[in-house]
Amino acid sequence: MAPIYDTDLAESRWADAEWKDFELWENLERKARLRQIVWVALTGVLALLLSAVPVVMDHLPRWKGLAMSRRLSAGVLEVRSLVAWTGNAHRLRWQQVKGKNIAHIEQVGSCGSEVQAAKLIRRIPLGRGGKGGHEVLSAEQARVASLQRVSGSYCLDPLGQGDLGATRYLVTLPVNDLASGRIDRAAMIEIAGGDLGPVSLR
Repeated sequence: MAPIYDTDLAESRWADAEWKDFELWENLERKARLRQIVWVALTGVLALLLSAVPVVMDHLPRWKGLAMSRRLSAGVLEVRSLVAWTGNAHRLRWQQVKGKNIAHIEQVGSCGSEVQAAKLIRRIPLGRGGKGGHEVLSAEQARVASLQRVSGSYCLDPLGQGDLGATRYLVTLPVNDLASGRIDRAAMIEIAGGDLGPVSLR
């Protein structure tokens, strides 16, 4: 058996130490590269999010208007159901109460006159009004905005009076846009005879 000298042991320990140092530096470099990739990815995601903020802020009033229009269209459908079920005239009108848009479903004698006794059936909260909110346009406001056939209320009478058969539009618009004359973010409900559906206003 060949003798083992101290120099051989020292060289072996030195080689093992060098290999361990090499592995350590490799691990450190791998972790540094991984951190760099993560930082680059996070920076890219953050840049995309920041660039999307103006687009979202511009479209947010439009989305809120569409949500408000869906609640309003549910009120129109409820009026139609009540007329078919009871055989009496019903009306949907709306107003702002303490900064909130509220729709009222009412039973009326007929749709011929606006000034008449009405029995309140239900209130439907539509959304925030006032500054920063939305408004359901009246016929007068729609004319100022150059919008045609816009109704300020919806009434249905089984005797043939009211809005059955006539194409009308209910339009919601951000209050700030109404003041500036901007209508591209309006949401519109088209009521044409038996058809009811939200459509885009261009």
